[in-house]
Amino acid sequence: MPLIFVFLSCLLLAACQLQNNPAETNSSYALVMQKDNSSDEITAIGSPSVVKYNNLYYMAYAQGNVQKEGAVAPKTHQGSIGLAVSADGIHWQKKGAILRPAVDETAWDSWFLDTPALLVVNDVFYLYYFGDNDNDAPGAAIGLATSVNFTDWVRYAGNPVLNAGLNDSWDNHWVESPSVVFDKTQHKFHLYYTGVNHEYKIRTGHATSDDGMTWVKDSANPVLGEPDASYGDRNVWDGSAAAVASAVLADKLYLLYASQSVNDTLSGKINPALGIAYADDFTTFRRYAANPLLTADNTGHYANGPYNPSALLEEGVWKVWYETGSGFGYTEFAHRF
Repeated sequence: MPLIFVFLSCLLLAACQLQNNPAETNSSYALVMQKDNSSDEITAIGSPSVVKYNNLYYMAYAQGNVQKEGAVAPKTHQGSIGLAVSADGIHWQKKGAILRPAVDETAWDSWFLDTPALLVVNDVFYLYYFGDNDNDAPGAAIGLATSVNFTDWVRYAGNPVLNAGLNDSWDNHWVESPSVVFDKTQHKFHLYYTGVNHEYKIRTGHATSDDGMTWVKDSANPVLGEPDASYGDRNVWDGSAAAVASAVLADKLYLLYASQSVNDTLSGKINPALGIAYADDFTTFRRYAANPLLTADNTGHYANGPYNPSALLEEGVWKVWYETGSGFGYTEFAHRF
């Protein structure tokens, strides 16, 4: 009997569109962004992805659109990608949707967009995203749009750039939640993504590219997963999965990833936490011994958080934005790994 994870239901904004509760606040852990009442995000926001460019922070994030009148499952809510800009990473100005579902109703990404990932390389802005033609994740893939001004985005003609695996592969059900870094020394793009198989095991994979468009999956995949395939320790904080990782390239390749214990999953709780894993070779990861780093206790006890992080490492300080059921939180901590 496969262990089907309850918290899988909140991997995608598509499955958690009713989660955002703007009335919930905690003065000690103030949120830096919440949904608004526009038709683009009246349902929810999620999956922040932050880059810094020319002394400004840019955040791409998922928007859960207003429910379509008369819509029935599996097509109820559409999803788009929004953009916000900040001078300090805390106070944000929303710029509206920058990428919407494809107009062609037969397109692979014609209904729902989610889990964006921003990257800037040589003044070209890359936006990787989850795309699907309904609100059911199975079969969904990862696409790419590019821009030179953060305003006008052009989908890559060869989309999707990463598909679910075939047959009995570890990621044969769907792929999502990309995070991409660029290694300047080797001129190589590295993509980390969440893969789900037909037993609903949730792990992190790795792919490489010379141009950011044509990707080759790592033969060592998955590069990060549950620490014990037999789920022997049901209390370990990341016993169930390794998901929605944010990749940071510094002296090593770091993944800030989300998980929760098997016992929490089996009891029906959504109680995620965030931890660090690191690798010297982009593939062989070790977990930080003092994980988890961020839990409900040190992020404000917002429902469904902390989850889906986006991390930057600046002058020895980690800056982390993360998703909760009430909006986006933010925290900082010293580099110590």
